[in-house]
Amino acid sequence: MASNFSVCGICDFRHVTKPSVVWCSECDEGLCNDCKEHHSISKSSRDHDIVPIDDYQNLPSEVLQHKLIEELNLTIDKQTKDIHQFLKLVEKNEKDIKEFQSNHLKMKQHASELQTFLNLKQMERDIATKEEFIQSISKSGSLSHTRFFCKIDTYLENLTNDVKRFGEVVTETKSNDIPFVRQKDKQAAQSLIPVPAKSIDDLKTNVGSVLNTLSRSTRGCAMLTDGKMVFTCYTQGYFTVVNPDGSKYCEIKTEMFLMFYIYAIIL
Repeated sequence: MASNFSVCGICDFRHVTKPSVVWCSECDEGLCNDCKEHHSISKSSRDHDIVPIDDYQNLPSEVLQHKLIEELNLTIDKQTKDIHQFLKLVEKNEKDIKEFQSNHLKMKQHASELQTFLNLKQMERDIATKEEFIQSISKSGSLSHTRFFCKIDTYLENLTNDVKRFGEVVTETKSNDIPFVRQKDKQAAQSLIPVPAKSIDDLKTNVGSVLNTLSRSTRGCAMLTDGKMVFTCYTQGYFTVVNPDGSKYCEIKTEMFLMFYIYAIIL
């Protein structure tokens, strides 16, 4: 795959940096707007399929991996084909050289001097041709060793060199959202809240419960510690003690007449 798909491969080769707008999978490089037009009309690339560079960048990693393997297989197939063709050519020349050797041996044994002279001239020309073939394969690089390896993207190399670490452990303390208000602060805040004034005309009374005092002309009352209630009878001169449930507990006669108030009673 190209080392950098974000720049135009053709312009980058000319040491000019231009952003790529499309990607050609067969050329394995990005193309800018100018190179894209030339690419579409060139005889060698007019049938190539191109995709927008954004679509190429959004390809899933599985698709990119599949394409990388496909490119690797194509490269291996091409190298294998070249090697087979080269071996066939070498085998043919090897066969010709062995035939020269065999003819030369037979010629020395059975041919006349004139025949030997004429054949040697032809053999010299044939041998010169084979020497040229040997020199050509040496210069053409056909005998060079071929190896396959993965070339890391230069941007990744720079990333690993520039970035010392990918992150760090950070401890962050965040205050909780639980409110805490002291009671005295709450009371103080409540005391500062203005209470709207009400008119006496707006006040309403509600009857909480009805209690029979079992007395006439009640003028005073008192609540005992056990929940009983005591009422004074103004005209009859006695106390009436009533249970919490409203039933009569007892009556206490007194010598007093016209009683108004009662302060404390100890039974």
